[in-house]
Amino acid sequence: HSVTINVDIPKYLNPDDVIAALHGHTVLMDLQPLVTGYRPIPAEDLSGAFMGREEEEHFEHASAAELTHYHVDETITIVPGIGEWGKTHITFPARWQNTPSGAKGWADAPQGVTVASIWTVKPKEGKRGSWELEEQATVSCSGWLMPLVKRSFEGAQRDICQGLIEKL
Repeated sequence: HSVTINVDIPKYLNPDDVIAALHGHTVLMDLQPLVTGYRPIPAEDLSGAFMGREEEEHFEHASAAELTHYHVDETITIVPGIGEWGKTHITFPARWQNTPSGAKGWADAPQGVTVASIWTVKPKEGKRGSWELEEQATVSCSGWLMPLVKRSFEGAQRDICQGLIEKL
């Protein structure tokens, strides 16, 4: 499932400041509603890090050493209304790459859920002097899990983009 989200960058914000925020990576994780924590993965723990073909293409064949790696912690409510009993806690790897106009991200969550995102700050078409933040995001997982994942994916991605602009 893929989604493209475009959020206007207000005139009072410098597009370079939005790019700088994207390059910080952590602001995007802070804005993700399910994330409860994250920590960098030290370079020495990356020896032998493997990226699949799709991930290599996403990062334009950059080596694992050229990316910034994190362990991300999330809490997901599986059964609402029963408190901690209805929640599950997961940890998974995520990788980030800075680009001249934004950032790229890749996360491999449990149960085969993969999220790939590209955030780009670009001039708004047909609006001279106006800029926008565009996110192209794709989530893939098994068919039985897709309805659960898809239900929150699009709204969460939209909230992250809007939240980034509001935070600046």
